[in-house]
Amino acid sequence: MFNTNKVSKSETMDEASVLNELRNLILLKTGIRTITPADCKRISIEISKTLNKNVSETTIKRLFGFAMVRHNFSKFTLTTLAEYVNDVNSGQLKELLPSGDVQGKSNLRLIHEKATRITEFTIKSIRNRSGIPYNMTVPRKFSEHDFDDFFKSSYSFTAFISQPGYGKTIILSHLAERFLSEISSQSNGKSTLLFVTIYSLFNKENVQSNFESLLKDQLGIPDDESLISLANENYKNTGGKLLIFLDGFSEILIQKDLKKQLFDNIIDFICTIEDSNAIKIIMSMRSTTWSRFYDCIRSSAFLKRKWFPGNYFNLTDISNVPALTEKEVDTIISKIDHLDVETVNPRLKSQLKFPFHIQLYYQLKEEDPYFNYSTNITFYELISRFIQDKIYRSNYYTEKILFLKKIIQLTDLGKQRYTVSKDDLIGELSAFKNAYMELLSDGIL
Repeated sequence: MFNTNKVSKSETMDEASVLNELRNLILLKTGIRTITPADCKRISIEISKTLNKNVSETTIKRLFGFAMVRHNFSKFTLTTLAEYVNDVNSGQLKELLPSGDVQGKSNLRLIHEKATRITEFTIKSIRNRSGIPYNMTVPRKFSEHDFDDFFKSSYSFTAFISQPGYGKTIILSHLAERFLSEISSQSNGKSTLLFVTIYSLFNKENVQSNFESLLKDQLGIPDDESLISLANENYKNTGGKLLIFLDGFSEILIQKDLKKQLFDNIIDFICTIEDSNAIKIIMSMRSTTWSRFYDCIRSSAFLKRKWFPGNYFNLTDISNVPALTEKEVDTIISKIDHLDVETVNPRLKSQLKFPFHIQLYYQLKEEDPYFNYSTNITFYELISRFIQDKIYRSNYYTEKILFLKKIIQLTDLGKQRYTVSKDDLIGELSAFKNAYMELLSDGIL
């Protein structure tokens, strides 16, 4: 875990009175009569221009009640704000501002404990949202090998990449549980894991926010301290690393240009890490999302050198998550059905190597516990359910059906070929843009 250092206690003070005085003086200096969230960015920029010191937009929002206050304002923040309003040596503020040296660095043990609580909450949420009972899922051996190789390496970031429905979130959850178990058994007790979803960090309002600042908000680290410096110091003293799991890229609902800004924020953070081994980032992304992310790093030799592609990366499929092994499929079937796996139709077992079919299989089992496993009927039933779920019960289903019919016509029902040139469909794309993008995202096309 992060190394524990004693922290000097902050002096007692009437912080509410200080904050109220600072608010009034800032509004007076800036000439703002009624402040709005948009004004906070302007104030942050003005402070930076005036003092060459940084107080983030998020901190200003906290000061004026537009954002949640997760921790007390640091002495640096209070002193900088007071200096900005030219009132650091006057009356009430002089009496109430903390004196002496800046408070010692954040208690690294508390950061570790906060990260662990966030991680446990994320795992719990995944368990409760799993398409099949979580206890019926299995850890993926390939992911454990990839994780171990990555953790020991000099790479800074990696991602589990695949089409949707391959269980990437469950993979991260099992790895997180394994990591926490190793911490509790002291075999990996010096490292810290923060497992968060992208949509809990970013939204369309703060997508331009500094990624490190958002992580510090989660962990309760003051603005004037550097997460990277804290991690480097801990790594130097104990060998412990900060591991960051990022999930939920497909769930964040922002425009394409904003998603690029999100990627740029994460990439800037990776660049700031430089060659340090103190921080490791593991993401989960759909193949289409990774393609856009990779477009942002393809021109950087440094970033490509710091990316661990995994041991199973397939450039053609843009995936490094292999299908389930026969042993993994047998284990899952045994957990769901408690039956002899030898009685299951081989074609069905082969189909269940693709995790998105397992949820459909479980639903079928729930509806009809006595269906016949030994015939091909189940195989075709799962295909039918997949089409119903991904096409007929989805958004833009009418447009999807019309667009897919056009593709089928161009392939002569698949008799001539299995691919269609985009040039043959360019006239249709404007009318079916949303349907086309969802078909790509869902791995249908």
